[in-house]
Amino acid sequence: MSEEFPEELTYDLFLEFGVSTRTLISLIGLGLSRTSSIELSNFLGRTHLSEAEVLQSLASREWEALDLPVLVKREISRVIEQKRLEASGAAGIEEA
Repeated sequence: MSEEFPEELTYDLFLEFGVSTRTLISLIGLGLSRTSSIELSNFLGRTHLSEAEVLQSLASREWEALDLPVLVKREISRVIEQKRLEASGAAGIEEA
């Protein structure tokens, strides 16, 4: 089994967050709670998505049609908006 474990991640990281896939770590890394991350993981379907891949998938807004708790949807919207603002802020700094 250890051969299948991603080399760039440690067992400690998975144990710390109580998750079992790279996609879940990416969702948490974006700022979602563990609960929201687990809710979304079934929708995303893939287990090795990076933060950029997860964010791209969430930006499509297909998750809005899912039967997710309102709190989870609100949290996803907050994270997407936060990342959009960070990106626009970074673009503004580059222009200065």
